[in-house]
Amino acid sequence: MTYSWRLPVADRTGLPVWQPATTVVALAEMPRWQLDWANADTWLPETMRAAARQDIMMEADGRPTATQVRLAYLAEWSGRHDVVEELRPNLPESLPVTYLGPRHSRGRWIPEWRIYDALLPER
Repeated sequence: MTYSWRLPVADRTGLPVWQPATTVVALAEMPRWQLDWANADTWLPETMRAAARQDIMMEADGRPTATQVRLAYLAEWSGRHDVVEELRPNLPESLPVTYLGPRHSRGRWIPEWRIYDALLPER
């Protein structure tokens, strides 16, 4: 599977590396790409803090509603309320049911986002 990112990659010791904003939006679109959700409290808030709000919005623009709902939820979970407030106007008034994780394992219901979270550790 491929992913179309919008921000230029950074060069780290000669290797192309996604910017933090690209990483968090890609994870919101394709959560199965991340295998370490149980330890998200150690890396997700840090990655969110390292991403500029305008870069997150550039990467999120035009993505499916489910991606934007997951991204808003991940941003809220990480303490990036500025990102949440910028994403809210892009979301439909009546949110669809969205899944963060496998559908067969519904996880915790988060009513504000209408999302079943089967991946993030509880806070």
